[in-house]
Amino acid sequence: MPVVVGITNSPPEMSTRGAHNVKVWSGQIAQDTENRSEGRGVPRSGPLSIMNAFPVDRQLTMPQSRCERDANVIRVRSVTPPADIGIIGGSGFYSLLDDASPLGLDTPFGPPSGDITVGLLGGRRVAFVPRHGVGHRFAPHRVPYRANLWALRSAGVRQVLALSAVGSLRTDLPPGSLVIPDQILDRTSGRAHTYMDADNGVFHVAYADPYCPVGRACALAAGGVTGLPVQPAATMVVVNGPRFSTRAESQEFQRAGAAIIGMTGMPEAGLARELGLCYAAVAVVVNYAAGRGDSIEGIRLSDINAVSREALARVHKIFDYLVTLDGG
Repeated sequence: MPVVVGITNSPPEMSTRGAHNVKVWSGQIAQDTENRSEGRGVPRSGPLSIMNAFPVDRQLTMPQSRCERDANVIRVRSVTPPADIGIIGGSGFYSLLDDASPLGLDTPFGPPSGDITVGLLGGRRVAFVPRHGVGHRFAPHRVPYRANLWALRSAGVRQVLALSAVGSLRTDLPPGSLVIPDQILDRTSGRAHTYMDADNGVFHVAYADPYCPVGRACALAAGGVTGLPVQPAATMVVVNGPRFSTRAESQEFQRAGAAIIGMTGMPEAGLARELGLCYAAVAVVVNYAAGRGDSIEGIRLSDINAVSREALARVHKIFDYLVTLDGG
């Protein structure tokens, strides 16, 4: 049966269920060992900190910077010294890092979409990967999601903050709104969505709550301290792109309970869970979805670009503060 090695000091918790020997990983993203069901959990003690998602004695670093993979074992080998936090976003984040240097990591799934660059942000070692590559060359359905998450894990990352540009399905979330989603509707297809692609057993990952509760709480706290209004919960529907949705699709997604619509949230969040990463997203509303708000007659890319430039300055402010939540 497949086993994930290197996420903690021991293989992830599994339980054998039923006659077919199907294994279920309950997830290890929380400190409280008695509250791990479905990946839920909160720090045992101390002030709010994104680092509290993983106690130090559970973090595993290895001196090698290579990755190994065979039919039965997935092993991620980490660089030394490791990065504290991983950030996935636009290439504009490069300019925020001090003393930055690329790691030149490769993975069993090919190269990541851009160099994993490690630098200092708010006094923390941060590993950054541009999701769409430098120059925005990868369309949403072509992003090497598996390579990106694997490379971040190899850089020692245990906590991931992901920035996404989204459309709004609700008029109370106008362009410029910042949203911390708590649920996902996956409407993608044709993407490599799991690391478990060897025909040697069944491996399930609990996913009722797709985002790390510690990461989400820290993002909300950062929004409050910086004085920037943040929507504390929302369901994100993820579509293939690169086309936008039709009016009928927007209506369907809204009836299903979605508030925002994006193109990159999956399989990214699911892959992070498979690697035992605390993954949280900050979504920036850059337009109304088709048939909503001022997009009744269609979506204008010029409007999206204008909102994106203004909103990113606020997002950078949140991220700069968020990484300083060190529990000290």
